[in-house]
Amino acid sequence: MLDDVQLLDLLPRCINLIHNSNEVERGGDFINSVFDRVVDSVWSKGLLLKLVSLVREFVFLDKGREREFLEKVFKGMGDLDLQDLPSLVYHLLVLASKGFCKREVVEGLVTFFWSKMELKKGASIFKQVEGTVLLHVNFAVKQDFSLGKEVMRLIKSDGQALNHFDVVVMLSLARIKRFSESALEILKKGYSHFIWGLQICSVQPS
Repeated sequence: MLDDVQLLDLLPRCINLIHNSNEVERGGDFINSVFDRVVDSVWSKGLLLKLVSLVREFVFLDKGREREFLEKVFKGMGDLDLQDLPSLVYHLLVLASKGFCKREVVEGLVTFFWSKMELKKGASIFKQVEGTVLLHVNFAVKQDFSLGKEVMRLIKSDGQALNHFDVVVMLSLARIKRFSESALEILKKGYSHFIWGLQICSVQPS
């Protein structure tokens, strides 16, 4: 198991040196195999967090390996402590802003908070964690409007009544002038869908 996470600080530099060297035979195959072994290893919580903070330095990654990496990250997110989530979200948003599978990052984050976080809402620090995550989302969207477009596209495409995370994200994006009108429109439609659902339930025989 890879668990001495501090040693990993040197890994991107070493691998990129090999990648850029003309003296290493089949250097590309070698560094791909190294990265694949890292992804296939057992990740502790600390290792997951460390790898997400470092992966943007692996300049050689193709989209397929980026997606495999993200798939493993999102599978492991549910095992993290609540207080670790804001840091992870921040680093994932940085990755997305750098072009690291932007759509997959946004979809993974929104899907996670749709499902897994609903199970943790009773935790005493939930509101604090949620607030910090929303600050990171708001800041990231201000720096890269395409992230906001991806968030709104995903929530609009769901076609169901808005859940708690949808609402708080839309309220956050509504504070950004570029997205204010669209976010409020999504909230209005979500509210109308909710009221319609209540009316349907009220006329059904018990």
